[in-house]
Amino acid sequence: MPTSKNPPPLNFSAVQQQPATTRPSNPKHRRTGLWGWVIYRTVYTSESKQHWDGVLKTLDKLLLADFEFSNHGEDPGARNVARENYRSFVLDDEEKYNNAPVEDLETHFRDWTETIPEIDRGSNYSATWKAFLVLDAQAFTNIHTATVREWEMLRDAKTEDLLYGITAVTRQPHSDNYEFVYETGEEHWLGEEEPDFEHVRSPPSWPRYFLVSIFTLYRFWESLTGGDMLMEELYKLNSDFKEGIWTAGWISTTHDIKLKQGCLRIVLDLTIAPPSPSLDPRVWHPIRKDLHLHTSQDEAWLYVALATEEELAIGELVVTDIRVTKPSPHSGLGRSWVSRPGGIWVLQRAFSGNIEEVITEVDVLFGDDAVDPRPNWALLPSPLQLDVQSKSTAARLTMLRGGAKIDSRKPLRVKEDGTFRIVQISDTHMVTGVGVCKDAIDADGNHLPTSEADPLTINFIRDVLDIERPDLVVLTGDQLHHDISDSQSALFKVVAPIIKRSIPFAAVFGNHDSEGQHALSRAAQMSILQNLPFNLSEPGPEHVDGIGNFYLQVLAPTPLQCPLATLYFLDSHGQIPSSLHNPDYDPIKQSQIDWFVAASQAQRHVRKENAHGTRFHLTLAFLHIPLPEFGNHHLILRSGHRREPTEGPSVNTHFYDALANEGILALGCGHDHVNDFCALLPSQTQQDGRETPQSGPCLCYGGGSGFGGYCSYGEDRYHRRMRVWELDTKTGSLKTWLRVEYNSDRVDELLLAESGAVIGEPR
Repeated sequence: MPTSKNPPPLNFSAVQQQPATTRPSNPKHRRTGLWGWVIYRTVYTSESKQHWDGVLKTLDKLLLADFEFSNHGEDPGARNVARENYRSFVLDDEEKYNNAPVEDLETHFRDWTETIPEIDRGSNYSATWKAFLVLDAQAFTNIHTATVREWEMLRDAKTEDLLYGITAVTRQPHSDNYEFVYETGEEHWLGEEEPDFEHVRSPPSWPRYFLVSIFTLYRFWESLTGGDMLMEELYKLNSDFKEGIWTAGWISTTHDIKLKQGCLRIVLDLTIAPPSPSLDPRVWHPIRKDLHLHTSQDEAWLYVALATEEELAIGELVVTDIRVTKPSPHSGLGRSWVSRPGGIWVLQRAFSGNIEEVITEVDVLFGDDAVDPRPNWALLPSPLQLDVQSKSTAARLTMLRGGAKIDSRKPLRVKEDGTFRIVQISDTHMVTGVGVCKDAIDADGNHLPTSEADPLTINFIRDVLDIERPDLVVLTGDQLHHDISDSQSALFKVVAPIIKRSIPFAAVFGNHDSEGQHALSRAAQMSILQNLPFNLSEPGPEHVDGIGNFYLQVLAPTPLQCPLATLYFLDSHGQIPSSLHNPDYDPIKQSQIDWFVAASQAQRHVRKENAHGTRFHLTLAFLHIPLPEFGNHHLILRSGHRREPTEGPSVNTHFYDALANEGILALGCGHDHVNDFCALLPSQTQQDGRETPQSGPCLCYGGGSGFGGYCSYGEDRYHRRMRVWELDTKTGSLKTWLRVEYNSDRVDELLLAESGAVIGEPR
């Protein structure tokens, strides 16, 4: 805990109240009282002043995410009110609290809370006045570099408390019945019955001080009340709560709130209609995709009638099966099947109460090569029967029966021999339908006729994955071709072979992924990825430019929790109008550089504080569009070829310098399909004439993988390829090689680093 030599005395003036994320506007809400943490700010560095508001927002987001996790299944109306009543109280005064010792804060808190009226600090559910948090320099760094997605991953791995902490001080002494094990970070209850104190770490020498994970702040707050008191008191204190339903005036419609809060839905019926039909919007929900894929003046959507499980009564009709077929008196569908537009037949039966027997979601994908990699989803083989459609891009229904399978995201780990292998797949350029390949060649380099593109790409991906059996797949942008009709269908085709093989994957976006009139935004595509199994991609902090700025840590083998490698991922944005260069691209933004540097330094600090005896920590970074340094004509090529000019941003924001300063070993990119080199910047000549060799990072192209994108330059055609990376955390080495069509051997295998440092000269 940082302390000043002579901290200023603390007086007991009024606290500054931090505005809540959402304020309770209905007077009825206030009857339950506000709840949240009292937070003492003790860090006032220039960086903390710059990012303070963002850190508070992140802290709110993490706490409320933990709240939703802890209260999953509770009535959504009650949860909604509880969220609105959440309010953090921040004591923020640099003169009084800068580097103040926690003992002084404890004295201030005890005396100050005695002055709070009983109605606010009374004996209801609130634990607000029983404890406080100390937001010091380390806690600031932890929150500043954290995301809700990390919380979701680490929650299951039980590692969050060892990596991210904030000091909490409570007026209630900690029980002597806890035994703290320093080697494992575990805490064991020695009494007869263990209380609900999840994920709390408290050494015996700190009877009232806790190092609490920032990812479990709600659970710890709730434990101070003695159990699940927050939701229980909401039920008691609000007379408008009846039979599990919050009445109108509290929320607009119970149905909409339940859908927004993620309650399980059940399909009652289907139909096809133009947008904005005369259907009850409380029941009928559109799949906002034109079933004609914008090839007709008459737009049509699929509408799904939905109800929540709580709204249904036993015996009501629900959909238990769906088929698409031509009506036929000899179809054998039976009397329970009901015809709907587009050749849809639905089987409706009385609801028995068994959720696994009913259809809970319906979606639309396009193309006879469409796939649905989501667990428990079934893609119907026959397309919808519409007047205007192409077979290669015809609309097809896909459905989920029962509850969705929960994907347990496990942390990345090196193998027992210390190695970790990555396959980098770049520029697949998938489309809606099969696409067209115009520049393929055979094993001898002979030109092949025009062919379907996406099936070739998928086969290539399958072959490389089966050969390499990687621990992680990294998609480095332009997964999709520009201006395609349905981004979801194309994106599913890219990841399906990866998910089928149960391989974790992470993705960044390229300039083409969100280009075009009908393409989904980066945010929408990230949302799709986050609902897929084995996905590790994250949207990244909201205050950082772009979608997809995140990092992943690779841990030691089970049961150890120490990170041995870190992989950084950044959004390299897209093409921009420019008078300087055509084409020109948006450069890496300063907010991204600041985020990267802060994250890198924070991880280094954590490793230093929690030394695990590991010698090396290996780091790589990935993006789509190459940095300007890739275009340096004096690059020292370690392997591979430059077959086309580098296309990147004309403005250099010097992200390369940040990568070098933080010790990144290599930077992998895509974008320029026929470049596949790994290179180093040349030595720099100092003012005294001495040459200083570059210590990295190595600059490596992935090479084009997709048959829907170009793989030629001028008259020359080339084979598609993928880059493979192998980290050896025991020796501190990094190797790379290429997998190329028709070649069963590794191509251009190269040792990039050894003993944790980039190799400066070719070997």
